Amino acid sequence: MRELLSWLWRFWRKFPKPLALILTFSVVNGAIRAAYPYIMKYIFDGIEAGFDISTLYKYVGVLLGVGVFAYLIYLVLQGTRAYMNMRLEFRFRQYMFEYISKLSPSFFNRYSTGDLVTRLTDDITEKLAWFSCSGVFRTLEAFLMVAFGVVAMLTINAKLTLFAIGPLPLLVFIFIKTATILHKRFDAVQKAISRINDVMESCFSGIKVIKAYNRENAQKDVFSDAVEHRKKMELRSVYAHGVIHALWGHVWQLGVVIILLVGGKMVMDGTLTIGEFVAFDTYVLMLIYPMFDIGQFVVSGRRGAVSVDRLRELEKYQPEITQPEVPVPFGTNGLQIEFENVSFSYDGETRALDKISFTARPGEMIALVGTIGSGKSTVLNLVPRLFDPTGGTIKINGHDLKMISLEELRRVIGYVPQEPLLFSDTIENNVVFHRDWVKRGTVEESSEIAQLSSELSSFKEGFATRVGARGVNLSGGQKQRVSLARALAGTPKLLLLDDCTASLDAVTERKLWDQLNTVMPKTTCLLVSHRTNTVKRANQILVFDQGKIVERGSHEELIAMGGLYKRLYEKQLLIEAVHG
Repeated sequence: MRELLSWLWRFWRKFPKPLALILTFSVVNGAIRAAYPYIMKYIFDGIEAGFDISTLYKYVGVLLGVGVFAYLIYLVLQGTRAYMNMRLEFRFRQYMFEYISKLSPSFFNRYSTGDLVTRLTDDITEKLAWFSCSGVFRTLEAFLMVAFGVVAMLTINAKLTLFAIGPLPLLVFIFIKTATILHKRFDAVQKAISRINDVMESCFSGIKVIKAYNRENAQKDVFSDAVEHRKKMELRSVYAHGVIHALWGHVWQLGVVIILLVGGKMVMDGTLTIGEFVAFDTYVLMLIYPMFDIGQFVVSGRRGAVSVDRLRELEKYQPEITQPEVPVPFGTNGLQIEFENVSFSYDGETRALDKISFTARPGEMIALVGTIGSGKSTVLNLVPRLFDPTGGTIKINGHDLKMISLEELRRVIGYVPQEPLLFSDTIENNVVFHRDWVKRGTVEESSEIAQLSSELSSFKEGFATRVGARGVNLSGGQKQRVSLARALAGTPKLLLLDDCTASLDAVTERKLWDQLNTVMPKTTCLLVSHRTNTVKRANQILVFDQGKIVERGSHEELIAMGGLYKRLYEKQLLIEAVHG
């Protein structure tokens, strides 16, 4: 629980005024409610002693005034807590989203999309948001009411108070015994929810493959198993919650029985007045609901602790790519990139790259070719610092890549991954991609170069056409054109193209390169491709095998060598001939 409250404190301290208001009104509310039975005591004792009607009116008026004031205080208190629930929920989600988005791609290999979505939605909204303010401060209010009530009861009759609070040790015992059980069961529920989200995400993302193989019924069974598992976990937690909540609330009602028996006997013996007896009975009844709140805190606190543990688990991963303390300017008129004995490993053991070195000068196109898994895409991932090399140095214009501002570096890079990724938005917004400096004219120009403009006529709404998640309603070639237009719209000085023209026909691809060389003649380009006509355009070709550069040179030079490049080239010619 201490870790839970410590984690929440980081967010509470950003809202000092609302929390100060909640604390103040909680104290006032507890004091007012504790005064209510005390006034009842004076009224009943006064009636027994022979109050005149005016005095009775006065005390009843005070009682009514206290009730109205308590109601107004509670309205403000409840409204402020509800406001803080929403504000904290927003802060939690925004903080975790920003934190996760700064982590390297290796983090997303450890956690599935469905699991992360569950932690940022269900864990925060359903389990943590209410508890973070209402759960904690309603419990504080409950404790204050119990404290004020017990103090008031002690001033009336200390002996009877000790009998009334007799159930407390039993409640403490219940809390100790049930805390671990609740934690385990709530943790199992959250994992079951993550599993369902994983199944849904993978199903909807791969719906084309599922339909192509006619596996809808099999996928239905997978989803049904996940739902059944969640149902079992939910029922187990509900049973535990119900039993504990009932015990917590109803054990305290033993105090009412004790007051009726012991207090009634004391009234008959003349050691307790009717007014004191009524006040005691009212206090015990009044404290039942606060004890329910405390019991609810036990349950929701366990649930909240599980959710915070799941969020803190994500926080254990630190960003692997960090900003330099004092970034160096690197000049953007033209970019020269140098790899000096660069090595890289994804798992810390097997080298994806092994001491590779090359230089790409402004305006040059460097083609990376080789066998599958030979390290070509890894080279492109290192340039925008999606990963950092485990050995060697990468330089841009003579400066170590790690000493350059990430924002400035990535602003001058256009990156097109092997599988074009589009977002559920309009074509224009996919091209602009939240970059304020990209204007409509630039969008049109980049679309023309990417050969996207010719495709827009087939869309009823042109640039305003909305595409589904991952561009589901576009063809492979159209998605690649949009992805290319996005990369070109930023007027990059360095283009990273990972086999991005695989879905384009030969004529379209030739037009793309002709226009690109004309409009952006000084742009440095690193290109992964298997297309023979594309590779021939390169100033230099680097041939990769098992993470090493085994051959380099122009197309003619490499053919003359008769090595790996020639074999790959002849194989690709055969493939292109077969496919026309």
